[in-house]
Amino acid sequence: MQLVPAQYYFLADVHLGAKLPGEESVKNTFLDFLRSIPGCAKTIYLLGDIFDFWAELQGEHPKGFENILSALKDLTASGVRIVFFKGNHDYWTFGYLKNEIGMEIVEDQPVIENIAGKKFCIAHGDGLGKCGLGYWIIRFFFRNKLCIKLLGTLPAEPVFRFGNGWSKSRKERYHSKGDYNYAKENDRLSAYSEEFFKTNPVDYFVYGHIHQVIDKTLACKARMIVVGDWYKNPCYISFNEGEEPALNRIEAI
Repeated sequence: MQLVPAQYYFLADVHLGAKLPGEESVKNTFLDFLRSIPGCAKTIYLLGDIFDFWAELQGEHPKGFENILSALKDLTASGVRIVFFKGNHDYWTFGYLKNEIGMEIVEDQPVIENIAGKKFCIAHGDGLGKCGLGYWIIRFFFRNKLCIKLLGTLPAEPVFRFGNGWSKSRKERYHSKGDYNYAKENDRLSAYSEEFFKTNPVDYFVYGHIHQVIDKTLACKARMIVVGDWYKNPCYISFNEGEEPALNRIEAI
């Protein structure tokens, strides 16, 4: 794979391990992506749901990602900063990805990063703006400290099987319905960004989560970019000092 040479990269929603048609191609393409990062790269922002399900329990973590984890570790060992934003599918990381792989873990989102003289608001995208009651109920149980503590007392393997099954069923429902609905000017991410800008003006908003590719200028004049998922809309953002962020499509997987 030939990547656009850049100092900074942003991507999201690879959903490794989703067990959907094309899964092996997605995995190989992402591995190729990591191994093709040029020497000029400074930071890679992984904006959540890189794994379709991830948990660290009883000293164990899901198997089958050894090559991916090794490639990530090689990058951090070479001095590339990798910032991992917890997504709704890979929230349960409690030390392994940080201590063993060397990634920075972002839990509280969004965050504002000053990158090469420009101000970015970055987040996975779930929970921003108006979400339904069902979402908040699920979010409570998945992120509640007591629930996580109780979960940690269970054998890892049954939890992994449940988590993979739950994630797969959600992905199948989304794929059967087609693309996520995007309400253009009235969508929740646009509305959230406009409101956020009033007290925290930035140059760019960068999100994932909704599995669509969006690149638009908001009413506040900030640019909002949403990177797509790697099954239907594989892409990444490249950014260099003195330039505009570029949204780059990856050839169909």
